[in-house]
Amino acid sequence: MGNVLLVDDDLNRLAQVRQLLDGKFDVEPAFNAWDGVGAALMYKPTLVLFNLASPIMTGPEALRLIRSEEVLQELPILGFTEPRDLELEEVSLKNGCTRILENLLDPSLLQLLQSCLSASESDSRA
Repeated sequence: MGNVLLVDDDLNRLAQVRQLLDGKFDVEPAFNAWDGVGAALMYKPTLVLFNLASPIMTGPEALRLIRSEEVLQELPILGFTEPRDLELEEVSLKNGCTRILENLLDPSLLQLLQSCLSASESDSRA
C-alpha cells in the first residue's frame, strides 16, 4: 500500500480524499505548506497531493524546499488549487510540481495515483 501525503487545510477535503483512497493508500495529512515540507522529510511518502494555495507558505516556496532535498527530488507531487488559480499552478510547475490536478476529488484519482507511482518506480529503476 502506498503512502500519500495530503497537504491541505480543508478538513472536509481531507476526509473525502481519505474515503476515495480507502484501502488503497495510507493518507498522512499536513495542514499547511510548512508542515508539508516537514512531513515530506519525516514520512518520505510515495506521492504528495499538494494544495498550492496552502497557508503559512506559498506552494512554490514549499516545492523549492522539498526539491532541495536530494531524497525528495524524484518524489511525485500532484498540485491543485480550489478554486483554480492558473498563474499559481504555472509557477508551481516551474518550481517542482510534477503535475496539476484539475479536480482533486475526481473518481479517476485512484487510477491517476497508481499510474504516477508506476511511472515513478520505473524512473527510479532506470
